[in-house]
Formats: sequence, C-alpha cells, structure tokens
Amino acid sequence: MNIDIFSVRGMARLFTELAHIQRWSEYTTIQDEASKQGLNAFITYILTAELRNRGMNLRIGEFPQIILYHAFQKNVFCDIRTSFLDFYKAHGVHGEDIEEYIKKVMGDYISGDLKDYILNFDRGSTEALVYQISMKIGTYLEVREFKHMFFSKKEYVLKRQEIHKELMDLTKGNRRLRGAVKKLISTPYMEIFHKAFTLNNRIRWAKRQSRIKCGDLTHMFETGVLAWMRAMDLGESEEKAAIVFFAGIYHDFPETFTGDMPSTVKNAIPNMRAATEELERYMMNKHFYRKIPKHLRNAIKRIMIEENPEIKKDVKPADNLAAIWECWKQLKKEPYFAGVILTDGEKMSQEMGEKYLHIFNEDIKPLAEENI
Repeated sequence: MNIDIFSVRGMARLFTELAHIQRWSEYTTIQDEASKQGLNAFITYILTAELRNRGMNLRIGEFPQIILYHAFQKNVFCDIRTSFLDFYKAHGVHGEDIEEYIKKVMGDYISGDLKDYILNFDRGSTEALVYQISMKIGTYLEVREFKHMFFSKKEYVLKRQEIHKELMDLTKGNRRLRGAVKKLISTPYMEIFHKAFTLNNRIRWAKRQSRIKCGDLTHMFETGVLAWMRAMDLGESEEKAAIVFFAGIYHDFPETFTGDMPSTVKNAIPNMRAATEELERYMMNKHFYRKIPKHLRNAIKRIMIEENPEIKKDVKPADNLAAIWECWKQLKKEPYFAGVILTDGEKMSQEMGEKYLHIFNEDIKPLAEENI
C-alpha cells in the first residue's frame, strides 16, 4: 500500500478532531471519542481471542480497516449514537446516501490506496459484527464507569438493560458469539476493561498547560494506527500489520499497574529505562497474567512489546511520532511543545519514513519555530 502525504496529514487531523468530540455530552465532559476508539480496539482484541478459543475462525487482518472506517463515521456524526442510523434509515434516509456522504468526507482527509482500502471491507462479515459488538461492550462499560452521571438509579439500570438487550440482539442465533459476549460482560473481564479505561485518566504531558487533553488511551489508539500505517506502507501482510496495530493499542497497558514516568527521566538516569521495562513485566505477571485464562494470556503476550523485541521495533517509531504529533496539537498553547518538536521531531519523523519527515519539515517544524 502506498500511503500518500495528503493521507498522512489527514490522519493527523482526524486524531485531533476525535479528541475534541465529547461522548455523553448531556452528562459529562470527561470522555472523548479518541479514547473510546482506543477502548473499542482494546476490547476487540480480547473478544477475538475468546472467539478463537471457542473455534471461530476470525481474520485479524481485517480489523484495522473496520476500526478506521468507524472512526471516520464517528467523526462525521459526532456524538450521535451509531444505532440511531438504523432509525434514520427506517424514516426515509437511504443507507447508500449515508455511505456516499461518509466516503465524500473521507476524501477530505485521505486518498488513494488508504481511502480505497478502508472503504473496501465486507459490512456483513463476522469481523464487522465482532467490532460492532466490541463498540457496544465499550459503551456498556462506560455506563458502569459513569453511573454517577445518571439522575437516578432507575435511569442507570434502564440504560444498562437497553445496552444488554442490544448485545443479545446482535448475537441472536450464534451460540458461540453470545457465550463469548456473556463472558466479556461478566465481572472478571469487565475488570480488565476497567483497567484499560482508567488509562484515560492518565493525562500525558501532565505538568504542562495543554490545549487538548491527551490521555494514555488516546495515545495508544494513535500509536496503533500509526504503527499499522507504517507496516502497510512497508508492504507487510495484513495480519502482520494488524498484530503491530494491536501491539500499539496495548503498548502502554502495563502503566495501569505501574504509573507513567516521563521519558526524559528514563533517558537521563542510567539503566532506568531497562529497569522500568522489568518493573512492567513484573507487575503484569503479578497483577494480570496470573489472573486470566491461559488462552487470553497467550494472545496478549503475543502483542506486548515487552515480550517481543521485533514487534517493539515496529511499534516504537509510531509511539515516538504519536508523542510528537501530540505536541503539534498543543503548539498554540505552550512553547514547551515547540521545544520538544524541535529537539526530537526530525529524528522521530525520519524513523517512520520519508513522507513523515516531509510532513515534519513542511507543517510541524515551521509552526514550532513560530511558537518558540
């Protein structure tokens, strides 16, 4: 796949806009769509592992394009619930017109191979259904996390029942799928998703005044997408690129048990970075791996960068560039971010490839120089 510079720039714009879209805006302002996309992808990988353990043959390589299509869809309709689209279709809005409009809007962000690839997935596939269910499980979790935002306990219970019914409707007639969903919305699995969800509360660049909040969950989503783009651009297989995508989605998950130390500290103190990675392995073993089924433990270890040096090489350039792009978002607010960009941006962009370096030199560096 050849991902052109226009599309790289457009994905940066998509990241910024998703971070501005507020979820549950009638109740709260602390949950944004970018972090929800990260949560959806996190759940998708676990649901896929559970279904594979039950004998279902799922093509993991298809998930990134499905996930990105839905990210663009949410960027179009903002905080309108996706399930409402069926209501609109029942009241005179043609599904083809919705698809055409999403396609048109996507053309303002991406083009060529990337646009064609994201649009070209089977809407009726099992993988598309699995992602739809994962989104719904993510919403089910949000309701639990934000139970305080409802006016009454009755309103909270009714909302949970509504989403539970939607999950049962989505899995009707598929015993293995329904069994997996019931397992994922049980307490042990919801505790895992809760741990991932709390990463949204870990705000990156916490000591700095930020124009746009960026939690770890948002960063993990952006890292996963960038790692996938790089892998596809390098001609990797869909499956390899998907593994790299999910490795990006999960790469900071150990921080839910360890907290996050600034990279400047890890780099400044001898052996601190290596010791931090050892701490993450220790805490994951103690508080996570020992508590989950073997099939899930094996699936997650397959994508954790602490366990896979080769995958780490594929994810780390995207992790670094995601940090630079986070600073890019903040430039209008604090000169600190310009300093980070001018110090590290060229090297980290170059690690990703020539077109990313082009974006850095043409878009990011001049703006940073204006804000120093």
